[in-house]
Amino acid sequence: MDAITAYVGLGANLAGPAGAPLAQLAAARAHVLALPMVQGGTFSAVYWTEPFGVPDPETQPWYANQVARLEVAADTTPQVLLEVLLQIELTLGRERGAGRPALSARPLDLDLLLFGKTFLDDPACTVPHPRMQDRAFVLVPLAELAPDLILPIRGRTGEPGGLPLRDALARLAFELQGDRIRQVSPES
Repeated sequence: MDAITAYVGLGANLAGPAGAPLAQLAAARAHVLALPMVQGGTFSAVYWTEPFGVPDPETQPWYANQVARLEVAADTTPQVLLEVLLQIELTLGRERGAGRPALSARPLDLDLLLFGKTFLDDPACTVPHPRMQDRAFVLVPLAELAPDLILPIRGRTGEPGGLPLRDALARLAFELQGDRIRQVSPES
């Protein structure tokens, strides 16, 4: 059966049911690879990143982040894949809902970044992930898996276009030291 290549961001900066953040990522990888629609997958290395885009990053532990490249059954929709990813988050201790800040510390975060060449602007599922091109903690591990990837983006007219991943990385202000990424906010 044909497959669709999907990319998923994995992150954790709190302990959860599987243990410390690295154990949480290991458990998430096992859950993802066990999904019936996933025909295979590879994972980037884990990168440690300081919290980015939060008002007081020093109040949160650093995140363990990585990206997965998944081969997903062709009859799978982005909405279905996202729904099962959200279920994995819940299984591994993620709490969602009112009263939880959007950028709070968490035991697991799974983001659907790309789903083939699909553009989807649905309140429940937006693909490509709307902020991925602004996040070094996504693009650095993504470049490890697919250095020649062209990121699908929408131009000013709303028409689909593309941005080479290398160019997207060059636009960001960040430091990469071994397995540590520190991104400088444009407001800094």
